[in-house]
Amino acid sequence: DMLILSREALVRIARHAWHVYPQEAFGYLLGTPDAASIHAALPCSRTHDWQTRADRWNGIEPHLPAAEATAAEFGLAVVGLYRSCSDWLPPSPERLDPLSNSTRLLLVYRTICCKSCSNYRLFRGDTPLDPRSDYAIPAGRRAEPQLNGRRIHQAWRRRIGPIDYDNHDTS
Repeated sequence: DMLILSREALVRIARHAWHVYPQEAFGYLLGTPDAASIHAALPCSRTHDWQTRADRWNGIEPHLPAAEATAAEFGLAVVGLYRSCSDWLPPSPERLDPLSNSTRLLLVYRTICCKSCSNYRLFRGDTPLDPRSDYAIPAGRRAEPQLNGRRIHQAWRRRIGPIDYDNHDTS
């Protein structure tokens, strides 16, 4: 079956990535419980030390119950995670996904020089998915009209509070 990836989720991920650049952004992917679609992205946190990225995935495990509750409120499930980077890393599940699971989805958004040049890769476990045969992005903003990404994000923010988008760049 073809996975459906909401354009609205991709836009949220790109915004998060560019707001915190050059640090890495990361968060949750919400989709149908059978992981046949991704409807929303929930920004969680970012790295603090952009040179070492020693704190990658900070906040992911502690915020998982809130992400699951937000997903359940809309009949969805946490089906994976996303992260941004400025270079491609080998798709090693233990390095890329702290909640490693062979069926979990991982979207890696790569910030290059600008938003139009940036791109992403989608993985199921450590297997890259092919955009021509494994997943599709519907023509509209949403995969399903009744699932509003903005409302999902508002419910998320009510649970966890404001999200720190400051990259602390002092240059």
